[in-house]
Amino acid sequence: MINNNILLNNPLIPEGYYFAKVIDVEAEPAEYFFPKLLIKLQLHPMYGLPKDTYFQAILFPTDKAFFYYKNFFNTYMPGKDADDMAMAVGKWGSIEVYNSEFGDIEYSAVRFCYQPLWIRLESWRIEKEEKTISANHHLP
Repeated sequence: MINNNILLNNPLIPEGYYFAKVIDVEAEPAEYFFPKLLIKLQLHPMYGLPKDTYFQAILFPTDKAFFYYKNFFNTYMPGKDADDMAMAVGKWGSIEVYNSEFGDIEYSAVRFCYQPLWIRLESWRIEKEEKTISANHHLP
């Protein structure tokens, strides 16, 4: 069961738009068209955060969340079958990070947003660059 309190572990960083890679996706069945999703993200190294810094995002299966689901799928799974969430793992896109709080705990929350063409192209460039670097590290 996806625990909503996991969001409170997100570090607090300045609000803005960041390139982020999907590290993991967990789906929980819901009585709605879409499942509840827990998405683990890592920001691009250019932002200077420690490599082990991760952000969690939860997409709730509600009518209001439909566009966030759509933005997630269009960003991380364009043209793919939405039934296989694992296809998003390793993909890059842009997310919006905004500050939130629960009681006296401040944290950064994630919103999946529309990707203009130039952002999509940059995300694809980052993904290709990462694959090239990874492939070069495996050469003898």
